[in-house]
Amino acid sequence: MVDISILGSALHQHSTQQSRRNALEYFETLRKNSEGWKSLVETFDEKIFFGIEPELQFACVVVLQYHVKEHHNGGSVQAKNEFRNFTLTLTRSLAANAQKVAQFIKLKVASFVASLVFIDYPQEWPSFFHDLAELYSLGNGGIEMFLEVLYAVNSDISDRELYRTEEEFTRSTHIKDSMRDDCIPKLALLWKSILADESVPETLWARCMNVIAGYIQWIDISEVANDEMVALLLRYCGSVYTRKAAVEAIEAVCCKGMLPDAKLKLLQSFYTVLEQEGLFQFQRYDDGIDDNIEFLCTIASYVNSSLLQLVDIFKDTFRKDFSMANGSLEFIESKIDYIVALLTNEDDDVSKCVLAISRELILIYKIIPVTSERKEISKRLLSGIVLKYKYDSDHSFGASQDDEDDFLVYRQELRVVFDNLAKLDNFVVTEFVRDRFMAIIPDWKNQPFDTVELTISLLFLLGESLPHVSGNVLATQTPCTEMVCQMLAQLLESEVSLFDHPAVILVYHEVIVRYDKFFAAASNNHYIPRVLDSFTDSRGILSKYPSVRGRSSYLFCRFVKMLKTSMTNYRDSLLSRIEKVLEVVFSGGSPAVPVPSNEDCQYLFEIIGILVHMCSPEVAPVMMDGILQTINSNIHASIAQLNSCHDKDQQIAIANKFADFVSYASRISKAFNSHQQVEALGCLGCLMKTLDVILQAMSLRELCHDATCIVHTAVRQYMHRMAICSGEKILPYVPTVVNCLLQDDYASLTGLVEFMPLVNQIIAKCKAQSVPMLQLIFMHILQVFSRAVSCGDASQGQGEYNQEENDKLELRTSMKRAFFTFINTILANDAYQVISCQGSEVVWMVLMSVVDGAITFPDPVTQKLCFSILRRFIEVADGNGEIERFTFQHVIPACFSMCCNAKFNPKDAQSNMTLLEAGGALKFCHEKYGAKVVEYLCGSYLPSQNLPPDLSQDLCTALQSLDSKRFREYFKDWLLKLIS
Repeated sequence: MVDISILGSALHQHSTQQSRRNALEYFETLRKNSEGWKSLVETFDEKIFFGIEPELQFACVVVLQYHVKEHHNGGSVQAKNEFRNFTLTLTRSLAANAQKVAQFIKLKVASFVASLVFIDYPQEWPSFFHDLAELYSLGNGGIEMFLEVLYAVNSDISDRELYRTEEEFTRSTHIKDSMRDDCIPKLALLWKSILADESVPETLWARCMNVIAGYIQWIDISEVANDEMVALLLRYCGSVYTRKAAVEAIEAVCCKGMLPDAKLKLLQSFYTVLEQEGLFQFQRYDDGIDDNIEFLCTIASYVNSSLLQLVDIFKDTFRKDFSMANGSLEFIESKIDYIVALLTNEDDDVSKCVLAISRELILIYKIIPVTSERKEISKRLLSGIVLKYKYDSDHSFGASQDDEDDFLVYRQELRVVFDNLAKLDNFVVTEFVRDRFMAIIPDWKNQPFDTVELTISLLFLLGESLPHVSGNVLATQTPCTEMVCQMLAQLLESEVSLFDHPAVILVYHEVIVRYDKFFAAASNNHYIPRVLDSFTDSRGILSKYPSVRGRSSYLFCRFVKMLKTSMTNYRDSLLSRIEKVLEVVFSGGSPAVPVPSNEDCQYLFEIIGILVHMCSPEVAPVMMDGILQTINSNIHASIAQLNSCHDKDQQIAIANKFADFVSYASRISKAFNSHQQVEALGCLGCLMKTLDVILQAMSLRELCHDATCIVHTAVRQYMHRMAICSGEKILPYVPTVVNCLLQDDYASLTGLVEFMPLVNQIIAKCKAQSVPMLQLIFMHILQVFSRAVSCGDASQGQGEYNQEENDKLELRTSMKRAFFTFINTILANDAYQVISCQGSEVVWMVLMSVVDGAITFPDPVTQKLCFSILRRFIEVADGNGEIERFTFQHVIPACFSMCCNAKFNPKDAQSNMTLLEAGGALKFCHEKYGAKVVEYLCGSYLPSQNLPPDLSQDLCTALQSLDSKRFREYFKDWLLKLIS
C-alpha cells in the first residue's frame, strides 16, 4: 500500500524542502516500478481514496496513466487482465461516489482510461465499450463517468488539433473502424436515452451533446440525424444551460459529409426550426451578460459553418449543376441579415465568427454576374467591415494587453475582407471611402479620434487594394485614382496631422508614404514642405509619443529615399531641421524635448547620407565633414572615458554610447553603394578619418568582457561599411585590427571569430589586391588557430561539466569553422600564393587541419566545405608533387573515412550532401591524376579496408565511366549501402 504520509507531507502548508524532495522521490519510485500500480490498489479503496486530498488523488491517477504508457504493453496476460479489472472497478467506484470527487479528478481518470483503451481496444479488450455502458445503470454518477470517458476517448482518436505519428494515426483509424462495427449503435441509443431522461441533470444533457458533437464527425450520420435525436437536440436549444451544447451538436451534424441535395434540405429544415425557436432574434442576447455573449458566439459559429457548407456545394457544382449551385447561393443570400447582424455585433468575438462566410461570399461574387441585389449585399458587408474596423474609444495605445493585441489581429482579418470587396468593385469601395472622407476630414476638429483614425485608415487600405503598377496605384488615371488624389489633397490641406492622438498621427504618416508617388507629380510638389514639417516637428520625430517617434523616423527615411529626386529644393532646410534634432541627441536632451532613440537617430543619419549624396562634389565633402566631425568628437570622448573607467557597469554604458555614435557614422555611409560613388563626391577622406578615430578603441585593454564585445561589434560594423565605400583602401587597416584581436583571451578570440567574415568580404572584393594584407596576418591567424584548437583538444572530456570551459570549447569549434571559411575564401579569390609562399610545412599543416575537419568535424555543412577546400587545393596547386603525395595519402582516404565518424548520421540530409561533395572530390582527383587513382584504390587502399573485390571493382568502374554529377550520386549510394 502507498504510504500516504510521505506524499501528504509535501502538501502541508508547513512542508519542508526535504519533505517535498522525499515525496517526489517516492512518487518517481512508484511511477517507474512496473508493479507500482499494485501499491495503489488499497489506496483506491473507497474508505481511503475519497478521504485524501484531491492533489493526492491526482498523483495516484498519474501513476496509473504512466503505467499504461510505459509498462502495460510489456506485462503478462494475467497482469494486463488484473489491471483492466482494476480500471473498471475504479471507474465504477468514482461513478458511485461522484459527489465526493473533484471534477478535475474525474477528468483525469477519464483520460487515464482513454489511454488504456487506445492500447488495448479492440484486440485485448474487445468488450470495453460494453463494459463501459454498464455505468449507465449506476445513476447520474455513472452517466457522468460514461460520458467523460467517451469524450476522452474521442479526443485521443479524432481530435484534429493533436499531432499524431503515422503509427498513432493508423491505430486511431483502426479503433474507429472497430467501434463502428461493434458499439456505436448501442452508444447512440444510450445517448438518446440520456437526453430523453427527465431525471438527468441539465449539465449531463449538455455533456452528452458535447460527446455527440465529437463523435458525429466519424460515425454514420443516421445514428444521430434521425427524427427522434434531432427533436431532442432542438428541444434543448431553449434552455440556458443546454442551448450552447445543443447548437454545437447541430453544427456538427450540419458539417457532416453528405450529398449536396441532402445537405441543402437538412440546412433548410434546421434553419426553419431554429428560426421558429427564436434563436436568431439576436437582440435577446445584447444585454452584456457573458453567458449570452458566449451563446451568441456559438450561434455565429453555426451560421458561419453551416453556410460555408453551402459555399463548398456551390464550388463543387458551379460548373456541372447550375440549379444546385444557384439554390445554395440563394439560401446563403437569404441569410444575409443574420450575417450582417452578427458581423456588426458590438462584441468582436461574435463578429469574427462570421468573417469567413463574408469573405467567401465576396469571392463567389467575383466569379459570377453581380446583380443590383448582390451589389447591395456587398455594400452592406462593406459598411459592416468599416464599422468594426474602428478602434474602441477606450483602446489602450502603447500598452501590450491581450484585448488590444486581439483587436489588432482581428483588424488584420477585417482588412482581408475589405481587400476582397475592393477587388470585387473598386469604384464602389473608393466612392464609399471618398464620401466618408470628404464628410469627416474637413470637420476633424469636431470628431473623436476613432472616427478620424478610421477615415484615414480607409484611405490607406485603398492604397493596398486598388490595381497598381510596381506598387504605384496612381500610375494610371482612372475615376478611382482621381478620387484618391482628391482625398490626398484634402488630407494635406485640412492639417489633420495636428490631431493630438498617436493613432491619428501614425496613420497619417502611413498614408503619406503609401502614396509617395502623389508628391512626385509637379502639380503636387508644393505639398512636400507640409509633409516635411509633420515629420520633423512634434508630430513626428519629436513627438511626445514614443511609438510615433519610432515609426515616423522610419517612414520619414522611406519618404526621403523614395522622393530624393524631388528633394533638391528642400535639401538645405531639411538638413538644418535634422541637425537641430541631432543637437538634442548629442546634448543628452532635456525634460521639455523628447530624445529620439538610437534606432530613430539611425534613420535620421541615413537621411543625411541621402542628402549628401544629392550634393555636388564641391558641397558634399563639406557637408559630410561637418556631420562626421561631431560624431568623431563624441567617439573620441567615449574612448577617453572608457580608458579611465574601471567600473564594469559604467564601462558597458559608455561602450553602448560609443556603439551608438559609430552606428550613426555607419548609417550615413549607407547612402553609398560603392567606393566609386564615394570617391566621385570626394567624401572618402571624411569617412576614412572617422575610421582612424574609431580604430583607437581597439587599443583599449582594461575593459570587461561585455564592454569589449560591444566595442568590437561597433568597429566591425563600420569596417563592413568601409569595405563597400572605400574598396581596396581599407586593406592597410585590417592588419591593425587583427593584431589587436590576436590575444589569447576569450573576448578577443570571440572578436576574431566574428571579425573573420569581414576579412572574407574584403578578400572577395579585392581578390589578388588583398595578398599583401594577407601576408601580414595569415601566419598570426594560423598560429592562434592552432594554439586554440590544440588547447581545446587537450582539455576536452576532462573533469566535470564546467560552463566556462564549455563556452571555450564552443568558441574553438567556431574558430575552426571560421578558419576553414577563411582558407576557402583565399583559394576562391586568386590568393593561393599567400599560403604557398609560407613553405611546405605550413601548407602541410593547413591541409592536415582541413582533412581533419572533413573527417571529424561535428557539423556536416563544414565537412562539406572542407572537401570543397581540398578540391580547390588540388586545382590551384597544379604540378606540385607535395600536393599530389598528400592527395593519395590523406585526401582520397578522407573521402571514405568521413562516414566512419561516430557522429555521422546517414539519415541527415546535410550529411548526404557531404557525401556528394566527397564523391565530387574523389572524381576530381581522378580527373587530375587519371589512372593513378584507380590503381591506388584497387591495388592498395580498398583492399586494405577489407572490402569485397566486386564492390571495389564496381566503384572503380563507375569512377572511370560516369560524369561528375552521376558519380557523386553513385558514390553516396555506394557508401550508404556499405555502412548500412
